[in-house]
Amino acid sequence: MIISDIVENSGRNFPDKEAIITKDKRFTYSDIQRMVNQLSHALIKKGISKGDRVALLLRNRYEAVIAYFAILKIGAVEVGLNPVTDSPSTIAYKLNDCEPKALITSGLYIGVISEALEKIPFIEVIFCVSAF
Repeated sequence: MIISDIVENSGRNFPDKEAIITKDKRFTYSDIQRMVNQLSHALIKKGISKGDRVALLLRNRYEAVIAYFAILKIGAVEVGLNPVTDSPSTIAYKLNDCEPKALITSGLYIGVISEALEKIPFIEVIFCVSAF
């Protein structure tokens, strides 16, 4: 089984079962499937395709799960960045090294990495998420 198929299969086989439970939200497998599909379509619409690298700078929350599976669904390559342990200079180094076509992050981190982003011309698309 391909990892990206997990969401599709779970959404089809267990649509009403809870998949992710947070402090204040509950998401079923069909909710997750819908959000993954929405983001994967948005990525494709912005020109992201199979083999493109997409940097992911999000906290360990449900948004990161959605983004991770959306990236895999279209065959792109997820490049994980850690907002807790990576300094802005480390993030800039990693972005320069992997040259992602897109960055998915939270508004929390745009200020932290804005200077680095000005020097990185190859990132064509930036998605800021708080919820899908």
